[in-house]
Amino acid sequence: MKFVQIIDFGTKRLEEMQQLVAEAGRRTAGRSGGPTRSILLKDRDRPHRHLR
Repeated sequence: MKFVQIIDFGTKRLEEMQQLVAEAGRRTAGRSGGPTRSILLKDRDRPHRHLR
């Protein structure tokens, strides 16, 4: 079954968040049923707000 999960979060430390996401991707690499794609979006109207 496929689904989409959207996470809305705020941070001033985006680089650290990107590192955490990359680490999680490495831990789950090769497992079935895990994420197949990830996109990071920046909210143009609200500084420090992002969607993943």
